Amino acid sequence: MKEEPMTRTQDKYIVRLPDGWRDAIKVRAARNRRTMNAEILSALEALVQPSQGDERQSVGEARA
Repeated sequence: MKEEPMTRTQDKYIVRLPDGWRDAIKVRAARNRRTMNAEILSALEALVQPSQGDERQSVGEARA
């Protein structure tokens, strides 16, 4: 079975950025030697994947 190219298996979502954000992301990405896409994914990853402490807190809140 032939594998599909990665771009066809990933979700795509268009985001409208407030004025100035694109330039700010571009600067931050350059500073971190990343593409703009990689910089955005890095920031989103921190939001979506909680740290161990956050995960324990969420479990504790669910038990309360």
